[in-house]
Amino acid sequence: MPEAIQDHPGAQDMVELRWETDEGQLKFVAPEQHVMVIPLEAAVQACRAMGNAVIFKDQFDLLVSHLAEWLRDRRSDIRDAYLTVCDTGLLFVVVRNSREYERDFEDSLTDLDIEIANDSAYDLIRMDVLALPDVSEDSVRSFLASGRTFKYQLDG
Repeated sequence: MPEAIQDHPGAQDMVELRWETDEGQLKFVAPEQHVMVIPLEAAVQACRAMGNAVIFKDQFDLLVSHLAEWLRDRRSDIRDAYLTVCDTGLLFVVVRNSREYERDFEDSLTDLDIEIANDSAYDLIRMDVLALPDVSEDSVRSFLASGRTFKYQLDG
């Protein structure tokens, strides 16, 4: 690693980049002197993906909080709530504490779905919502991705 980089605070966390102009390649040199060469366009795409990953995490954190607030206001109507992964993105599953259809609750969940879908603060998030009546745990589990589900604690 060049002296200028070695003397910089946190240098052990830095990766040296060398531009190879004749081939349009980027050369990455890790601190252990491992070298990886990739085309410039691939490096640009990787940087964009990394940037989107950081933005997605921020949006996901905001979403988790937003859903918790929505649940807090309706706690008396809800037995359980989950945020899980599905084929189209995320799925917010709300299990009611009764088997009766309640139009106001369903409308509120639909409004939440529309609000999140139209909010630019969640432009990388794809989420569907699902309300279930008071059903068995096995029935609920059929909608949840094993190992990739958050369960909201509604009692505090």
